[in-house]
Amino acid sequence: MYATCKDFDVSFIAVYAWTGIWAGVILIILAVTNASNLMRFFSRFTDDIFAALVSLIFVIEAVRKVGSGLFDDKLGLLDAWFAVLLAAGTCVIAFGLRAAVRIGKKPLPGTPLLMEFAPTLAIVAMTAVAITLWRGQVEGPAVPAAYDVTSTGRPWLVDIMVLPLWIKLVCVLPATFAATLLFLDQNITSRIINESDAPLRKGHGYHLDLLLIGIFTLSFSFFGLPWIVAATVHSVNHLKSLSINDLANPDMPAVAVVETRISALVIHLTIAASLLALQFVAVIPMAVLLGLFVYMGFMSLWGNAFFVRSLSLIVPSMINHGHHGDGQVPRNARNRFTFLQASCLVVLWGVKSSAIGIFFPFFIALCVPVRIFSSRYFHPEHLNHMDDYDHGQSNDF
Repeated sequence: MYATCKDFDVSFIAVYAWTGIWAGVILIILAVTNASNLMRFFSRFTDDIFAALVSLIFVIEAVRKVGSGLFDDKLGLLDAWFAVLLAAGTCVIAFGLRAAVRIGKKPLPGTPLLMEFAPTLAIVAMTAVAITLWRGQVEGPAVPAAYDVTSTGRPWLVDIMVLPLWIKLVCVLPATFAATLLFLDQNITSRIINESDAPLRKGHGYHLDLLLIGIFTLSFSFFGLPWIVAATVHSVNHLKSLSINDLANPDMPAVAVVETRISALVIHLTIAASLLALQFVAVIPMAVLLGLFVYMGFMSLWGNAFFVRSLSLIVPSMINHGHHGDGQVPRNARNRFTFLQASCLVVLWGVKSSAIGIFFPFFIALCVPVRIFSSRYFHPEHLNHMDDYDHGQSNDF
């Protein structure tokens, strides 16, 4: 969109605003017409592919940014390797603290606290290493030097009337793609959380959630703010942080979940409060944050049935750490199902990275007919084991 606006010398921020306005209207219409009921045609097949895609984007983009420093002439070679060390150290510490659940058969003292604050402790530790042990160049996050309304000096409200009428109407087209992506991103993430193996007790609110997303998209667009949905990686990690696990059997599903709104409220209040401490945020090396993204991506992947089945192709014993229904399916059928999901993932990645990326939302939706068509080539019982969230529902379409 930005490149097109630049080529035609059109105000990008105004086009963005109109696209968001139309997308917000479309989402509100979808919410009031209960369009989220269409998600009943989705299954774990699509959920796992989408979650794996988002997680891999986190991991690969973070690794790419850290690795690109090795080929950047503006950054010294030692500084670039130190950035790699910071990112790797952040991952190792976070994973190490997360995995240190037992000595022998007994949990370590303070294990739950270590597991919950593993990422925070990793950030603090590697930031301290960067400050105390390195005198070279360390790139930090870009933070504003002063508290301005906007970084470009424009007013809060976008001047949406600067565009001619025909461009305002044409914005309906990209808005349709944007609304489709927001609809799928929001609802698939909600499905992953609500239909997970975690023993949730409270009901879902797909239609209300989508209505709020539509209102937010509509209102944020007037200010040129980013559109928001339920972030898959963040949501999965949040669910895991609220889950109560049996430390004696860490590979088993959670025994309970603390279902509360307080944690999300505190998280976002803390994000807002960070505006008052930007000088401290600027001290954290960017490589440490990228290492955190790698950690979050892998943590989101762990527990993804498709990811665990993929690992079991190399290490067969890994199937014991995944969705327990997979172990009841013959290896041949399990591998064929995994290859089918992997093929869909490769196609989605290719579309996302190509010139036809604007059609990406529709390729996500195409996973549904692929799953329906695949039922001709798999035994129904095998599909119910691999494509079920352990709630006893049938996956016959």
